[in-house]
Amino acid sequence: MSLRSSLASIFRQPGVLVAEIAWRWLFGISALALAGFAAVRLSRALTVFPEEQEMLASRSPILIAQAILEIAHRARPVAVRLGIAVIPGILLLWIIATTLGRGYVLGLMQSRERISSRWFTLSVLNLLRVVTVLLLVIAYFGCSFATSLVINPYDPNYALGVLLFLALFAISFAAWSIVHWIVSTGCIYAARQGFGTMRALGATMQLLREKPGELFSIAARNSSVRTVVAIVFTLIALPPLLLHRVPLLFWTVEIILFLAYCIVSDVLLLARLAGYVEITERTPAVAVAERS
Repeated sequence: MSLRSSLASIFRQPGVLVAEIAWRWLFGISALALAGFAAVRLSRALTVFPEEQEMLASRSPILIAQAILEIAHRARPVAVRLGIAVIPGILLLWIIATTLGRGYVLGLMQSRERISSRWFTLSVLNLLRVVTVLLLVIAYFGCSFATSLVINPYDPNYALGVLLFLALFAISFAAWSIVHWIVSTGCIYAARQGFGTMRALGATMQLLREKPGELFSIAARNSSVRTVVAIVFTLIALPPLLLHRVPLLFWTVEIILFLAYCIVSDVLLLARLAGYVEITERTPAVAVAERS
């Protein structure tokens, strides 16, 4: 399924596009509100002494760094407490939003037959998506720690260290990408074919073995177009920098451009989803799941 046909199928069902943008933006606004609340609480609890203000204004990199370290050391307990409260809240909010929002969107898409969605399965799969992201963060620090074990601290070879870290993290990221894609695509089977968790994951892995070329083609084309779109919007956002002396006008233009980019990106991501859905509809999913 080409990107053009995916976009055409989306625009034939404007309700699908509206629902997709709605749940994404509602989650984004809610997450920003929680993050803003944490930032305000942190700023109120943060105290900057006069001598630290002088160090920050000294234009000396060493003094500035020292002041930042001292301020960060005092702010760490408050930041940790806020992080423990806010980060799980944002993750839980995302699981709820993507389960209800994406499940509703998948149900709206055209289908040969109507099958009830497995909402519990969708929530489990989205929880697994969060777990995979957390595992990627752990892998990042694990790669850093593994690199530190190899590098001699008394005679460090920074170039070798960077190459080793990039190699380790590239392997971790490749493995994570496959696992995360399987879990994410399993949501299609849960929402449209009514599969349970293990059956949806098994069907997705079988689909990946049977249709790797088509799946890669959809992902590659969509990723290429989104990259071009990001570059275009970046270039468009450069001329308004001349308006920096008029803050209200400058930020208004930049925010409008950013929101426009978000809408275009959401449309392209929904087109990729439509392409995946079309492949799963053409593949005998029940037979696939039974063989898994």
